[in-house]
Amino acid sequence: MSSFRSAACLLVVLAAIAAAEPRRVQADAPLAPETQEAIAAYLRDPNSNGRRLLDAARQDTGELNPFHEILIGDAASRAGLYRTAAIWFGDARDRTIQPQLIGTAELGLAWSAFGRGIFDEARNHLAAAVAADAGLQPTTDFATALLAAAEGTADARSLSAKVAGTATDPTVREAIPLLNAYVLFWSGDMMGATAAFTSFAIANPDSRFTDDALYAAAVAKEQIGRDSEARQELEALAGDGYARGRVPTRLMELDPRAVLREGMRRDRERPFRFAPRRVTDLLDGDGVRLAQAALEDRDEEAQDPGRPAKHHHRALGAQAAANATPSEVAAAPTETATGAAQVRRPTPETTAPAPARDHRFPWSTLAVVVLFAVVGSYLLARHAQQRTPGQRR
Repeated sequence: MSSFRSAACLLVVLAAIAAAEPRRVQADAPLAPETQEAIAAYLRDPNSNGRRLLDAARQDTGELNPFHEILIGDAASRAGLYRTAAIWFGDARDRTIQPQLIGTAELGLAWSAFGRGIFDEARNHLAAAVAADAGLQPTTDFATALLAAAEGTADARSLSAKVAGTATDPTVREAIPLLNAYVLFWSGDMMGATAAFTSFAIANPDSRFTDDALYAAAVAKEQIGRDSEARQELEALAGDGYARGRVPTRLMELDPRAVLREGMRRDRERPFRFAPRRVTDLLDGDGVRLAQAALEDRDEEAQDPGRPAKHHHRALGAQAAANATPSEVAAAPTETATGAAQVRRPTPETTAPAPARDHRFPWSTLAVVVLFAVVGSYLLARHAQQRTPGQRR
């Protein structure tokens, strides 16, 4: 399918979902044959068949099945309409009596909160999902540990260890070592993160996460001063290609929220997957593209020595906070829900350079002088003409 057709389908689905609202009808209604066909088509290709789900909902004059609503909510989240998706998920949760559907709807609500960056709300819905359906435990445990790692909470390592000790799903178990490495990286333990990412790449050369682990290992090595080694690894990972499009700086630095936003963005382009795979895919980025963008960025820095160097945002913030005086700490902004605030650093006072002398000929000044001379000559001539008749008399 061409990129133009994909974009057109996405625009149609986005407009249709935004205009639709869930109907309050009886719970667990049977699925009509046309609805079953629309659902089957959506499961095969969700990026092209979201509109069919909405058409089937409009044509069905009777009851709307909660499972149908959950899939419409999923289509809305794929279009980036997380608030609209939450309406559909919430309606399905409130109208069904089946624990599996309640758990799935709560998981959808957590996903919508995740997409909006509201981690506390997402955590609450994850707890509600596993309370309704214990079968979601591996997924919710991994997602909860991922949220804790991204926020840098004190229980991040214990939650990650809990997932490692209880998970049996092979999809989750594959991603656990990578999650542990990110826990170390986002907590500032670059030595441990370097070893963990490198170990993962060596032990899992064919994993979908291998390129991400190699890139993260190179970034961690830069943070501990192993620049030459990091450069070689980035070049080996990047190959001869060039980064496609603009890559945000925070994503290149592996800022936790930037990594998760990128995972949510990539999720919209992927096929339908079950919950464990979908949650772990949040850590499946494009390490090759990041390596290419990082090399291009470093080459630009080398060509422009006056350009400020970039460092890991947390390490830089910790260093600035350690060097700040008490008055500067009091004046610094606090951390908000949208991420770590930048620390204000005093800038040295320098005198402004004197403006350069302009050695061009002062044509404008000459023009003014000439104008005054002409006007003065005219006035003198008029005055002389007025005095001449009086003198003759």
